[in-house]
Amino acid sequence: MAEWTHREAGWEVKGRRARELLDSLQDLVYLTDADSRIMYANRAFAACFGYEDSGEMLGAHIGDVYAVPEHRQLHEAVLRERHGRGTDFIIVAKGKTGETVYLSVDSAFESDADGKGRYSGTCRDVTERQRVLGPFFQCTGDGLITFGNSAFAELLGFGAEIEVIGHQLQTLFVATEKWEEMRAELASNDHESWEGEIQLQGADRGVVNCELRARAIGVDNSQLIGIEGSLRDVTGLRALERRFAGLLERSMDGIYVLQEGRIRVASPGLVKILGYSRSEVVGSDFSSFVHEDDREAAQRGIVDEPGGASGGLLEIRVARKDGQVIPVRCSATSGIDDGKPVVLGYLRDITEEKAREQELEQAVEQRTREKELFLELLIHEIAAPIVGIRGLAELILSPSTQSGVSGASSRRIASIRDLADLTLMLVQGVEAAQEEREVLVRTSAVSLGRDVIHQSIEIVAPIARNRGFDPGRIKYVESDQIPTLLLDVQLMRQVFFNLLSNSIKFAREEPENFRVVVRARRTDRCVEITVQDSGLGIPEPDAARAFERGTRASNVLLMPGKGLGLFVVRRLLDAMHSRIEITSLENPTEFTVMIPERLVAPSGGVDDSVHR
Repeated sequence: MAEWTHREAGWEVKGRRARELLDSLQDLVYLTDADSRIMYANRAFAACFGYEDSGEMLGAHIGDVYAVPEHRQLHEAVLRERHGRGTDFIIVAKGKTGETVYLSVDSAFESDADGKGRYSGTCRDVTERQRVLGPFFQCTGDGLITFGNSAFAELLGFGAEIEVIGHQLQTLFVATEKWEEMRAELASNDHESWEGEIQLQGADRGVVNCELRARAIGVDNSQLIGIEGSLRDVTGLRALERRFAGLLERSMDGIYVLQEGRIRVASPGLVKILGYSRSEVVGSDFSSFVHEDDREAAQRGIVDEPGGASGGLLEIRVARKDGQVIPVRCSATSGIDDGKPVVLGYLRDITEEKAREQELEQAVEQRTREKELFLELLIHEIAAPIVGIRGLAELILSPSTQSGVSGASSRRIASIRDLADLTLMLVQGVEAAQEEREVLVRTSAVSLGRDVIHQSIEIVAPIARNRGFDPGRIKYVESDQIPTLLLDVQLMRQVFFNLLSNSIKFAREEPENFRVVVRARRTDRCVEITVQDSGLGIPEPDAARAFERGTRASNVLLMPGKGLGLFVVRRLLDAMHSRIEITSLENPTEFTVMIPERLVAPSGGVDDSVHR
């Protein structure tokens, strides 16, 4: 007896520890006796139903927690079919004050010899979750709805989820044959689930198009015990698809679907573009409509690799039924239809677009020719009188006529000559900036210092004075005896006029810091002339493009200019088989002109010549 008491006391200790453990769980745990009355409920179970103490629920019949009696019957039928075990079954329960509680139940049922049974299980409160999930329902095998969440009720136009319970699901089906098809497949041992598109008659919303995914809760001797399913409202999607299909049908572009290179779908627009009937287009090989010279590109970019290297767009030519060949733009993207790869795309007739492009190109060419002609006339009209003025000034200043001219008049006439030289330099610069025009080179024997550098310094002197700089700070230094060179003296003056005028233009504001030095020296391979200044310099990122047309350094963008000066310098030197480099970006900024050794004149002199 003492041994039995000790063993019994030991079990009591274990039971107390078990209860403490179960009370600490968040899951709801319950146990009934043979009369289906609650003999244990943990704290979470009691709290879910609105009770402060689990003892208040003891002795209550388990059937009293069901809000819908049919739900209990379905639950018991599932447990019998599953040999006493049921998982993830959702029930609608009622709390202490009548509020609705949704539970996901994992339960067990054990029957005794008298046919009575005990329930035990765990539950999870899914009241909040069911309100945010998509439409979901459970019903008996014959269609009685035992559960529907708030999204399901809203989909069908019911005021609250509780209003859905008790309705026959099959009466909501517009096509009852869909209901029978679903039930038959779910009752079959081969089909535990069913998917399809159905139409439901809502309470106040009219017909609702839905995608339904259903599964059998249980099957007993080919009889469905219950069904649960989730729905997706596709009413708006189907309406959009109908409108989209209408747009495709009315589109002037040709819409197509290819499978294994053959046209499976052809819109009216495609039929119209190709000039064939629909029956002649559908089923035909796509490449049969493509111009033979473009078939390889079309096969690769549309059929074999849709949307590949061409980026999904390809311009090809197609042959119409009437024999006319027209340009089209095609798109292609890969897809899947019925598990098979397809190509979807459109085809647009761009005949008019190409005609407009050609007209625009012709108009641009015409305007360019007109601009060139106008520029030639303008240069001629400006240059001719200036050349005459300069020639007259030279004549007056010549030794044979200068004796009758006073000193003051002689200085003014010299200024007129210098201004004429400056104007001619500017005109020649504009002419040289035209890439389409050839640079005419008139070669003669040239003294670099006397004929080019000193003359260029005299020409830019007024520009320096206008900025408040002393022209005397522009120096020329020969470190070696520079030989006579075979150059075009006017083009070389233009080169150094541009370089020196840039040095003045981009000099810093302080006159005392203004300084430009031109140095010439002879190497084994060339004559080098450097132009150094202490100006603003050239930012390193801009140096690579400094000689490109229209390019300006980022630190002088707010200053006047078109970005042509260095472009003209490079172009003129190229014409004379010479070159220029930037040899220092700042402190000092330095450009180096390199005249190759082969342009050194023979000691016996040279005849003047003209070349392009």
